[in-house]
Amino acid sequence: MTNWSIYVIMGSIRDNETKGNKMAYVAYEIRMTKETPTGTRHLVRCNRLGKWAIASWVGSTGSSMGTVECQGQYDYVMKKWKKIVGKYVPRT
Repeated sequence: MTNWSIYVIMGSIRDNETKGNKMAYVAYEIRMTKETPTGTRHLVRCNRLGKWAIASWVGSTGSSMGTVECQGQYDYVMKKWKKIVGKYVPRT
């Protein structure tokens, strides 16, 4: 790759950023929400790592979450979710 091709690539990236053509990336997706006596619980999927979590809050843009009760692979989190909520959620 020559210096010119690097300049062209960086220039097109800069043009996209200044024109507002940014790609929207959502780090955390809420798959299910449940009100419990101790507060709201969210079943969340992390798109970057492919892991799942049960959290008490997730940011409105999906870029942050907090008070994570458990996290890990799908099967492990679903066991905990079933104890808390009493409902099994099929994988989508």
